[in-house]
Formats: sequence, structure tokens, C-alpha cells
Amino acid sequence: MIIAVLTLPKSSALLAVKSTKDYDFKTENLVAELKDKGIYLYHNEKSNPDMLKGFYLKYDNTVKYFDWESIDKIGFYPTINLIQDKYIAIICTIGEGSELNKQEMHLVNIDSLAEVKYQDPLDIICKHALTKIEIPNVYIKINNDEWRESNLNLKNSSNYFETVSYENIITYEIRDNSFAVIAKEQVSPSLFIGEFVIEYIFDDEKEEFIPTTINFNFEDTDITKTLTNNLLIGERFSSIVIPFFIGEFVGEYISDDEKGDILKNLSTISIWFVQCVAIKLE
Repeated sequence: MIIAVLTLPKSSALLAVKSTKDYDFKTENLVAELKDKGIYLYHNEKSNPDMLKGFYLKYDNTVKYFDWESIDKIGFYPTINLIQDKYIAIICTIGEGSELNKQEMHLVNIDSLAEVKYQDPLDIICKHALTKIEIPNVYIKINNDEWRESNLNLKNSSNYFETVSYENIITYEIRDNSFAVIAKEQVSPSLFIGEFVIEYIFDDEKEEFIPTTINFNFEDTDITKTLTNNLLIGERFSSIVIPFFIGEFVGEYISDDEKGDILKNLSTISIWFVQCVAIKLE
């Protein structure tokens, strides 16, 4: 069972009509800052004991109110980054819990404090990727390329989903004057089998950030498979990574509670190999 705090994201984080002249910018309401750049983020109120609702973004002498939400918990407060010295990136966590970490990023033009658009990562995955679960394997296809096989050797179990889920763990990374979105893929409540990585760049004509590539990495238990297929960008490769979740591989003859106890006390690290698929978005 997944225990979590989650609020549904809005279609867009809209600027709310709210007066800022009477707002008292108290230190205790400051949740994030880039002090050397003069950028500060204050929360307005708590919508419930777990969530902060409404934020004032302050840059120099300019202040704007945004109707955003973020979890009110140490380790999950909003973070501020600056992209290309032009765009303020505020990353909020809107859902967290057991096998759940859902972030939402807001981009704001530093000069006007107007929000900057970018395409929804879940819409991109839905448009460009197909997935299917056929025990014992999982299959991924991107942009009508050939199906990629997981070689996970899944056990016959009623615990697996009918389709691959990619909505529970969504995180953002600031990269080389732009950003990327990572969406973890899971086939059961405790088994994550890889991740989609979507990279964005700024399009001057559209005046928004657009996706340039979508990658999928399989976390694979079959380290003997030969990786030879050519890809549109780069090549498939193998590299050593530490698994995010290995619950389904502990054994098929013990209970879920026993699996959890074993995982908590593991003293060794399982090494998995990765197949990487990189596709350029048209």
C-alpha cells in the first residue's frame, strides 16, 4: 500500500491577482533564495497542515504572487535555480511518500517575472513512447522505433500492473543552461524498471522551452546480453548503476513484509546494467 501526500497539479501555475503591498516579508516565511542574485521566495499560507499554498517571488524591487503549492516538510521545500541568468526555476514537491516523489517546476522570466512555458513531460512520454508488459519481460518503443526488451525475467504474479506506470516519481534537474525531467517507470507497487529522461532547450521563436531528446534506460538483471543495436543518437551502452528498487528480486516465496525487512538490512549492493535508448524528438 502506498502512503502518500499528494495534490493534483494544476494545468498551469497561473499568476493570481493578489495585493503584495501589505504583505510582510518575514524571515520565517522565506522558503528559498538566491541571495547573491537578490531572488527570494516566500510562502503565503498553509492550505492544510502538509502543504504551503501561494508564493511571493521577489527580485530586486519587483514582487509577484503565484498560486503554486509545495509540501511543507524538511527536505521537500521549494528550491530556486537560475537558467542562463534569464529564467528563475522554482522546483516544488507536490507529492511524496512510499514510492512517490512528484515534483513540479515553474519557470519565470527574471526581468518581467512572467511565467515561461514548457511542454508537459507526461504529455511527451504519452505521445512518443509505447510500453507493454508481457511476462517475463517489459517492452518499450519510442517514436516507432523497434521494441526494446527488458530481460527482467519477471515472475508470474498478480502484483504487476497492466501497463507501465510513469507518474509517481517525477524529478527535475538543471543541466547546462537548461533542464531535464526524469520519470521513473514501475510495473508493480515496489518494482521500478527504468526511467525516461527528457531534455529541454529554449526556443527563441516560440519563446518557450521545448524537448529535444527522450531517453529510456532499462535497469536490467541480464548482464550477459550483447548490446549491438545502432540508435538515432549515440549508441546503446552498458554501465554499472545502483538499482533504485530491488524488492521484486528478493524472492518469490516470501511475504512482502519479509522482503521489506530484508531490503532494510542489505549489506551488499546489487549491480545492474543499463540499456540506454536515445531518440531525437521531431
